[in-house]
Amino acid sequence: MEQRTKPKPNIPKWSRWLAAVCLAAAAFAVLKNIAYPLLWNDEGETAMFAERVLDYGYPKVSDGKNVVYYLELKDKMAGRRTPDGAYLGSGWGHFYWGTIGALAARAADGVAGARGADLYLKTALLRLPFALAGLAAILLAIIAVAPLLMGGNSGGAGGSPARIWLFAAAVFAWQSLSVSWALHMREMRYYALVCLLLSWLLYLTVRRHTGRMRAGRYAVLTTAALVLLLVTFPPAMAGAAGALGLTEVVLFVRKRDIRKALAGIVPLAAAGAAGIVYAGVFRSLRIAAGFAELFPRTPARTREAVVKIFAFFRDYESLWVIAAALGLGSVVAGVSWIRARRGGRLAPGTAREHGGLLLMSRADRGLVGLSVLVAVYILIHAAVFIMASFPFPFERYFIWLQPAAGLVLWLNLFALGGTLKTLPDKWARRGARAALAGGFILLATLTAGERVPVLRARVYELFHRYIGPVDYVVGFIRRQYPDTSRLVVATNYEEGVLQYYLGSRVIIGFVGNNLKEDMKLTPDVIVGRKRSAYTNRNILELMERARYKQKTIWIHDTIINNIPEVMPGFNSHRYRTERTDNERWALKILYK
Repeated sequence: MEQRTKPKPNIPKWSRWLAAVCLAAAAFAVLKNIAYPLLWNDEGETAMFAERVLDYGYPKVSDGKNVVYYLELKDKMAGRRTPDGAYLGSGWGHFYWGTIGALAARAADGVAGARGADLYLKTALLRLPFALAGLAAILLAIIAVAPLLMGGNSGGAGGSPARIWLFAAAVFAWQSLSVSWALHMREMRYYALVCLLLSWLLYLTVRRHTGRMRAGRYAVLTTAALVLLLVTFPPAMAGAAGALGLTEVVLFVRKRDIRKALAGIVPLAAAGAAGIVYAGVFRSLRIAAGFAELFPRTPARTREAVVKIFAFFRDYESLWVIAAALGLGSVVAGVSWIRARRGGRLAPGTAREHGGLLLMSRADRGLVGLSVLVAVYILIHAAVFIMASFPFPFERYFIWLQPAAGLVLWLNLFALGGTLKTLPDKWARRGARAALAGGFILLATLTAGERVPVLRARVYELFHRYIGPVDYVVGFIRRQYPDTSRLVVATNYEEGVLQYYLGSRVIIGFVGNNLKEDMKLTPDVIVGRKRSAYTNRNILELMERARYKQKTIWIHDTIINNIPEVMPGFNSHRYRTERTDNERWALKILYK
């Protein structure tokens, strides 16, 4: 009997080329000039603990030469098991991921010889695994929703494959326009890993509810994803578990299927048990109490967090466009569901007019339903963040909500576009598409906020190398001293960065968690940064102990080498190297 082969779908080449171009644009936004500047404070912590993982197998606070411990708590032992033992102040996921870049940087040093590899090459190697994880997170999210774009069933029928490529192009293009996302993804920090793990959870959720994954496999893989999220950044796990739990409740109320519900409940129960163990091992309650004492949660601080999240999405991520797409998509999907229930189901990929209203197909309603789930996750994570005692509402604590919001936008727009596509009249389809696209473009233009000037500044930075004060400090010390590993360097900020690049013994630091021992030493080099720190008076005291030469570098001594924060403030991102002729703000290095 002759076996019939299924014809391959005809996918327009231009759709694939468009997706490739948009992917390249997003990659360019993240990877261009990834080596510049050198690491900043938080990245220095990750780099040093990655080194400790390579040397000891776990993030050790002290190696006998340097102490890596940044917690700003009165209880100096809250985040460590012993004075030189394991660090417990955060999850360890990004420290272990950071070993990939740390190993590559060590290999580069080995090839280069005695003086080691170029510092900017090493910096690029350290950041690259995180940047690739951030880009992979967007790609995985697109793969996750592909079954819904194709029709939502296990056979994948009902949609054109070109739709997936167009969706990929839209999402990657959207990400390339987010300056904050690009800056955070290139950091040697946990942000990109959280994005990747959340995309994994999205992938598993869609596969389960489209009949593409068995319950047992889903339970095991979801448990693994939640636990990895827990040991990387616990608040993100809490938000994800909350959204998944709410989804299971809704599905159980609708279908009353206890067996299917168990497949969703088991991972949440396992993650909850892991959370209890984590809280005990990592002293989460003790650390949270310390932060609550140092930075008490007040109504004013709560309002600050709410306003920060709202203003971020309003000014930089087109909040009103996303809200309009979600609202319109939900209304059309809701009306379509009600009328479909009354008049019979719609075939996948089709629509019809019923009572003068265009109805959305079941497949496209699935896209809207997923967007609602993602929006619920955004709200739950925002609530977790607002209720937690974070010292300040930095963007890095919720940056993974940005690609989630982008998914909400494009899932709804593609659902609406799919509905309009089925209009019987060609000119009606064209007019409806033009009206939909024009309306959202106009809304995006009118509500652009601060996105345009920030994009303009970022474009400048992509084609010009930003150099920060730490770059000049490290460069000067390396030129002045042939063997920096024998030096004792005192500084009041970004001590981990100097520890990594110089191999010196670096004392005092921002918080001063080892002051008793550090103040017994007389440093060879003193780098007193111009910022408010807990240890400024200690730096001033050390300056009086010996006679030092002074090197003045006419670079603005910004309080942070650089930071991915795009919203305006005293510590927001710098896009240009800032020089100064004012001695008050110039960078000064004391050396023997």
